[in-house]
Parts: sequence; C-alpha cells; structure tokens
Amino acid sequence: MPLLASSKARVGIVGGGFGGATLARYLVRQAGVSVTLIDPVSAFITCPFSNLVLTGAKTLSEITFSRRGLIRDGVEFIPLGVTGIDAARRELTLSDGSKDRFDFLVCAPGVEMNYESVAGADSAIASHGSGHISQRMPHAWKAGDQTQLLAAQLGAMRPGGTFLITAPPNPFRCPPGPYERAGLVAEWMTHHNPAGKVLIVDQKDSFTKMPLFLEGWRKRYGDRVEWIGLSQTGELREVIDGGKADKSGKRGIRTDFDEFRADVVNLIPPQRAPSVLRDAGLDEGRGWCPVHPDSFESRVASNVFIIGDAASAAPMPKSAFSANNQAKLVAAVIAARVNGQSAPTAWLVNTCYSLVASDYGISVSGTYRARDDMLIQTGGGQSPTGADEQVHQLEATYTHGWYESITRDSFGGAA
Repeated sequence: MPLLASSKARVGIVGGGFGGATLARYLVRQAGVSVTLIDPVSAFITCPFSNLVLTGAKTLSEITFSRRGLIRDGVEFIPLGVTGIDAARRELTLSDGSKDRFDFLVCAPGVEMNYESVAGADSAIASHGSGHISQRMPHAWKAGDQTQLLAAQLGAMRPGGTFLITAPPNPFRCPPGPYERAGLVAEWMTHHNPAGKVLIVDQKDSFTKMPLFLEGWRKRYGDRVEWIGLSQTGELREVIDGGKADKSGKRGIRTDFDEFRADVVNLIPPQRAPSVLRDAGLDEGRGWCPVHPDSFESRVASNVFIIGDAASAAPMPKSAFSANNQAKLVAAVIAARVNGQSAPTAWLVNTCYSLVASDYGISVSGTYRARDDMLIQTGGGQSPTGADEQVHQLEATYTHGWYESITRDSFGGAA
C-alpha cells in the first residue's frame, strides 16, 4: 500500500548543492510527491572548477548555477536558512522563525570548517580585534568570496614568494582538491611568478591519486611543488598570524617538528557536519552523520536521510559525484516508500577527475554497495602512471565534459 494514499508526500530538502539539487530534480518527477528545497543562497557556486577561478582560467559566473532549472521542474524553493531541526518530528525551524514539518526530510548541507580544532585560530582572531582568520588565511573550500580572496592574495604575492597549502586530515570535502590546487597554482606561477613555489604541509602520509599527482608535478613543474607528509613534520599545532609582534610579517603554521612561513597561506582546516545537524544529534557526537548504506537513512531518526559531505559514508569519498549518486538512491528509496514498492538495491559509484595542469588530467573511480549494514568498495581504478601526454590531455578534456554533464544533471541547465 502507498504510504500516503490521500495526498502527496511532502519532502523537505536542506541544502541545494550537488546532493540536494539532484535529489529535488529526480524526486519531483515521481507521482505522489511534492518537493521543497531550502537554501539561503539563490544561486549555487560549485567547488569543482573553483581552482580554475583561482588561477583566472574561469570566472566565478561560469561556475554559478541559479535555481531556475529546479523551479521550472516544479520544485518549491525557499531562500532561507535552517536554524533548527527536530529530527523525530521531521520539523525545521527556518531563519525567519517559521516552522515546517515534512513526511520525509533529507539533509544535504555540506560541511563546516572546524576551526576549533586548529590551535591558535581563536587567538589570531582576538589579536586582530575583528575579522575571522579565514579573511587572512582563506580556506577557499566553499567557493565564492573565499575563492576571490585567495585569488587576490595569489595575484599580489611578491616575486619568488611561497604559496602554502595546509591539507587537512581525512575525511574532508573533495580529497584530491588541495593537490589539484597545488598543480594549477604552480602552472599559474610558471607564467606570472616564475620564481614562486608551492608548499603543501599535509596532515596525512598519503592521499588520493598520490602517484599520479607526484608524477605530474615532477613532469610539469620540477621542484616548484613540494609536499611534506605527516610523519615528516608532525601534526599542525598552531597558526601564526603575522601580527605586529611578528617582525617577519609573514603568516604560517607550527607543527610538532617545524615552523613554516609563507607569503600566502591557504589554511584548509579539518571539517565536520554543519552545526544544525550536530545540534539535532544526527551525528551522534561523532562530527559526521551515520547512515544506513542501503538507503542513506539516518541511524538516529526514521524517514530522515543524510547525503553528500555531511554523511559518514566511508569508503565513499566526499565528492560532488558521490553526492549526486547518493541523491539518486534516496530519490528511489523515498519514491518506493511513498508508492508501497520494494526498496531499490543500493549500487553506488564515484568518479573524480583532477587537473594537474589545464591540459593534464587524471582520474579515479570506485564502485560501492551495501552489505551487512556497511558500505564496501567492490571495484575501481585510476589513470595509469607512466602514460604519455596524449592520455593526460584526453583526461583533461574529459574533466570538462564531466563538469558540464554533472552540473546539467544536478541543476538543470548551464551556468
């Protein structure tokens, strides 16, 4: 029997990125369902391809997508924030003070930067009296103003300066992102600051597509890009904000064993699910929200689903492709429940393209399925090491094709 025989089931979606927007578009096509998407921003700026904005290869408008496609498809869009969630009642409190209840609730709000775990960040804020540390050491891990700020700092960097990237511990949004950024910044330096250097101080000893990135950096940039892993330098212990008391004026970081100063610091902090989910108890105090992998339904509340970066779904990475794929599964799960049908089988896929240079692409893919209430990887592959330039040029072309395809699928039209 259908879950709601007399009226349409109401589905509320918190967050309109790759996960939330894809879910809205696919679910609104189903009979017996009305879909409401709630997000405070009227246009979504994608993190994929934001590294190309950083180096001037693309503009911010080229990676910005309005809600027009969703509204045209029949999705109700509410441009407000969500300030509270009652998971048991599936009730949302919105930023205007209003409340709304749904038959199904899907949370796809992305990530929150966890500056509380970065020693010295609070004191750095206090020492300047106003302004967040991210205004001086941008993370640029949420595309938009942060991207433009980091781009301006890169453009103003002195000749021969150092661009420092702090790569956070797993898990975090877009695992290959810091390393793609390093390569594209190095490419920019080749033309605009030939004596410049990119330094990555990592809170890990390995990272996704590591042999491919190391090979690409070596082939294209020689020793311009330097990567230092956790075992070499230890954990990040303190942020150095370069205030008046610091004669060098340079910002940087201290680790267990070293101190690193740079002209530009791209401080990418550890991440976690946004506070609105954690305050609702959906993370069980773990930082990320646990889900049943066959449905992505919360382990805390029934008919509440969590997709995308906020979900604890290892070994599936936190990527745009993952969020898009998870959204399609949840759309099928909700449609089946509404119409009294059997639940679909959870087969999931992730594919991630990265650019070492504007004409040098690499990729990785994985397949996943639910088994014994766990998500397991069943297969995968990546670009071969030692491939000739033509292979990487083709992968760069495929990268652009992938972006056009996934943004059209998720948002319903061109930027």
